[in-house]
Amino acid sequence: MTKPTLLPVILYLAENFPFSIDGGSQQRIAATILTLTQAHRVHLLCFHPTKISETEQKKIFQNFANQVPLKFKSNLVKRLSWTVIFEPKIHQPIRPLSWLSEFWSNQPFLIWQYQSQSFKTVLSELLAKLQPDIVHVCHLRMAGFLPNWLLSANSNINQKIPQLIYEPENVEWQLAKSQAEFLPILGRWRWWWQREAGLIKKFETQIIKKFDLVLTLSPEDAADLKTLGAKNVLVWPILYPATLNPSLPQIPTSQPPSLPIKLIFVGNLNWLPNADAMRWFVNFVWPKIASQNSNVQLIIAGQKSDFIKLDPKVAAHRVTFTGFVKNLEPLLAKTQVAILPFRMGGGVRFKALTAAWAGQAIVSTPLGTQGLSLKSPTNFLSAKTADNFAAAILNLINHPEKIVQMGRENQAYLRQNHGLNQAEKNLTSYKKLSQADLA
Repeated sequence: MTKPTLLPVILYLAENFPFSIDGGSQQRIAATILTLTQAHRVHLLCFHPTKISETEQKKIFQNFANQVPLKFKSNLVKRLSWTVIFEPKIHQPIRPLSWLSEFWSNQPFLIWQYQSQSFKTVLSELLAKLQPDIVHVCHLRMAGFLPNWLLSANSNINQKIPQLIYEPENVEWQLAKSQAEFLPILGRWRWWWQREAGLIKKFETQIIKKFDLVLTLSPEDAADLKTLGAKNVLVWPILYPATLNPSLPQIPTSQPPSLPIKLIFVGNLNWLPNADAMRWFVNFVWPKIASQNSNVQLIIAGQKSDFIKLDPKVAAHRVTFTGFVKNLEPLLAKTQVAILPFRMGGGVRFKALTAAWAGQAIVSTPLGTQGLSLKSPTNFLSAKTADNFAAAILNLINHPEKIVQMGRENQAYLRQNHGLNQAEKNLTSYKKLSQADLA
């Protein structure tokens, strides 16, 4: 009788417990885990800012698993396990004492603020227990936590050294640099972000060379990561988890949307790139639109922030702040045009995929659709300046049939490029590169 072949074991280090998939980071992690469990056993080690019981963890995961087709669900449920570390400070903003500690240590705050002895202890225990074939890390700050003995080829630890795979969300130093560029020249934080970008680049260059394989979501990021010294880079187009549910939101087949046209932006306004995008849009783009057409409304969905200081007259002029919205689907169904007015940031924009899933038209700066194969003007209208952005939106309002057509094109794009077929393609490429030494 032939002995069954054991599946390779992956220890997956994530910044967040990814279920439920409320944001882009969780969506990406959940999609990667779903893909990997089709050919591996995966143990997830992650953080969560609040205490949730094991029963609640299982319920949250099951809600996600119930959306997955049976072909994928069976392996996901059988092959995934997890450990959650509860850390209330994990997502807290910068505080004076921690900022001073980072400053004097001359290391990036991005790395310093996530140092956790409990994480290192649990990680070491899991490495000894699981003896993983692969350690797969989803963020630079997680990569920085790996013990030196694991990253060293001359380790004296009496256990096998797994392959190391790194799946960054962004080229992090570029993200910090872009934030510095759009802060006031004489502002109190610009110099600090410039310093932070330099420290992150140095750290990122040191860390990335220690990984056997780097996954990235776009060819643009792949080129930048190779410049930093990555050995092997695999472009890993994202599976969009909402496509797992076969019933996409329905858009009208022929009738243009009724007036008024509703614009929507979805994002946590405590995140500086989101806050900057909406501060710029509401103060410099929205007045041009509102003054020329009364058949338009703006909805901003996401946690509010002190970053945005708005003229009360502008803010009150057909603009609605919803605050955090747990279930976006009903709101997306009532809006027709997604705006992505980003001037800073990096990586792939999940907001564009969310808009495509909802069958919405998109108006975006070039940065807002970065890393995706969306084409202008088929899938979105591109605009760099405030005048261009306002003109693009007014064009859609005046020709609402274009909104319907673009929505259809975007849903077709999503099915083709970010559905389950993409998961199978990703897994084939991953296995070729990551398991070459596991035979």
